[in-house]
Amino acid sequence: MSKHKRVPRPRGRLPRHPRRLGAALLTTAVVLTGGAAVATQGWPAVLGGVEHAGSARDVGSLSGVTDQPSPDAPQHTNAGKPTTHAPTSTPSSGLSRERKRAQRQARKPQDVVQGRTLKQIPPTPATTFRVATVNVLGDSHTARGGNKPGFSSGSSRMSRLVPILQSQNLDLIGLQEFEPPQKATFNRSASGWSVFTGSARGHDSIAYRDDVWEYVTGGTGTIPYFHGNPAPMPWVTLRNRTSNQLVSAISIHNPTSNPRRGNNAGHRVEATRREIAMVRQLSSAGNPVVLLGDFNERSKAFCMVTGGGDILAANGGSAGGGCAPPPAAGIDWIFGTSSITFTEYQRLDDPKARGITDHPVVVARATFGGTGR
Repeated sequence: MSKHKRVPRPRGRLPRHPRRLGAALLTTAVVLTGGAAVATQGWPAVLGGVEHAGSARDVGSLSGVTDQPSPDAPQHTNAGKPTTHAPTSTPSSGLSRERKRAQRQARKPQDVVQGRTLKQIPPTPATTFRVATVNVLGDSHTARGGNKPGFSSGSSRMSRLVPILQSQNLDLIGLQEFEPPQKATFNRSASGWSVFTGSARGHDSIAYRDDVWEYVTGGTGTIPYFHGNPAPMPWVTLRNRTSNQLVSAISIHNPTSNPRRGNNAGHRVEATRREIAMVRQLSSAGNPVVLLGDFNERSKAFCMVTGGGDILAANGGSAGGGCAPPPAAGIDWIFGTSSITFTEYQRLDDPKARGITDHPVVVARATFGGTGR
């Protein structure tokens, strides 16, 4: 036997594979001295200008579904958008505490902007709906003794108006001179719609599709009508079933001037002033508001409503500053808070041509909000 002295074995076991030892030491050195390299690698990509943490779930669909939709809203995924993932490693019992901590940190769903850690901000879908306003010519105008004897009854005319409204794929409608016979016909003919009037003596209403909107609250505001007599005008706040966004609508009819009813110009001014105030009150929490109706005024109504710059007309024109009404504007208007983008504006004269009403159907598409698209 050799007489060489035995070298004492160090306490603890050495790895059997020196290469693995070198790799482990190198990895530990990166974690301890260059941890930033591990922490920043694979952090969330920016999608459409909004940072999303990498995760295994899809980003909420931009067609109208949030990460937490209302119970009635369908769930959607946006498979077409790239989804980023935090880097993963195979678990090993030999990992250091520092490395495990770095990996856990890398998997956390949080955003980093210029070195600051922020809470994750989910995308918000846009709320889009088709809106219209129409003075349907009240039944009392065409009944015996009315001032429009050449028209058929209100119920008959409403049965012909409903298909025209349905052909426009509308979601929300302001209805003026909407008297009981016409309301009854609408309720029979337009299944899947609800109507809010707010007052038993009101002749103006707001109709909305039940599969698009959920009723939240509503009421009436009073304006001076013929000879200054008070008249109720309805407003309603609805929740969009897809985006969960609250939207308010007001349907109004300001008094006309004629020999029988007298000069109501001053009452129209006061009515418009109150309607503007109602828009601002309903929008004070940041929710959009549409103001729909027969103002019985062209440029004067436009200048009053848009003069503050916070309410716009669906058919364009100025907003704030000098008043420049849009061309060929009538007395039936769709206005909305400036947070709304209006497109596809139309004035449909077909109902007038058919003798259904003496007003056009005014239509537009309204879009509000939306981030992360």
